[in-house]
Amino acid sequence: MQKLLKSNPEYISAVSFLADICMKDEKKQEAIKVNQQALKVEGIAGQDKAAIRQSIAMLQQSL
Repeated sequence: MQKLLKSNPEYISAVSFLADICMKDEKKQEAIKVNQQALKVEGIAGQDKAAIRQSIAMLQQSL
């Protein structure tokens, strides 16, 4: 999944999937990092960035 994101960083479904995998593996900090990296990518729609920010906030609260 990380390899896919390196070549297609705007692929929002891959970002979400990788973050979900990290959360299931109890790697919340890694999930936050994946989402934070996605926020830096140009080409991701504002609506998707808002969802990513919300996901980061929920993850941070659960730490």
